[in-house]
Amino acid sequence: MSQVSKKTEEIFQQIGEFGPYQLFIFILVGILAFEPALVAYSFSFYGATPNHRCKIPGYENDTYEIQSEYHRQIIEKYIPKSKSGSFKTEYDNCNINEFHQNSSNSSLIKCDQWVYSKKYFRNTLTSDWNLVCKSAPKRSLFSTLYFSGSYGVLLSGILSDKLGRKKTAYLFVISNAILNIGLFLVMTIDFYNQNLREILFGILRLLIGIAANVYATAVVIAIEIVGPRKRVAAANTIYYLYIIGEFVVLLLVYLIPDYKTMYGYIAAILTFIALYFW
Repeated sequence: MSQVSKKTEEIFQQIGEFGPYQLFIFILVGILAFEPALVAYSFSFYGATPNHRCKIPGYENDTYEIQSEYHRQIIEKYIPKSKSGSFKTEYDNCNINEFHQNSSNSSLIKCDQWVYSKKYFRNTLTSDWNLVCKSAPKRSLFSTLYFSGSYGVLLSGILSDKLGRKKTAYLFVISNAILNIGLFLVMTIDFYNQNLREILFGILRLLIGIAANVYATAVVIAIEIVGPRKRVAAANTIYYLYIIGEFVVLLLVYLIPDYKTMYGYIAAILTFIALYFW
């Protein structure tokens, strides 16, 4: 055992391994564990892909849900059955029958307009931005960019050693608030160029993934403020608080059907967390 470790244990023996002050700091640190859970888990909902099919040309009020027997017949005429074998969707997602003029013959073509099921979601980022068919990889890219940011844990370690745990944690907290407000604005403001919008969204997702490494800093602070015998319990408790953050997302999704409004509340929560400094 090093002299530093031995001295640290002696200090904890004198002041106690988990006293009132440590509990107070632990609660403040635990709040930080909410942040990555709110951001990461929420994408499963606001970025979800509802059941969809091609929009029937000339049918202005076309919906995914069948409106009448006539509507069913039109759908079956234009939309081929799905060949995926999945129980989730009955119709082909990306192709539509195009009928030749003055002929009953048709050819299968790719469509560029879709209608989406409203069974589980009023709307999502995927349905608003049409991230389906040939654009489906963009959704996967947005998810990958966020998790690529987890390599930023190396940055959190370097900053923690140079600036200190507290300053590094607060730097990530402030970054989370600012970046998620930016993400909310990108989702809600209409852009004249959709490609630019998607590029900004991807960049923000990557940066938010890096800022989510506040969790690693929170774990380090949590285990360093308690005695040696309490450190495993401290680290596990931080993880449980992360899980509570996931349940908070579930509650928000249940209470707020509109994904933009829901994410606005998440951005507000992250901003509120950034307002405290211990």
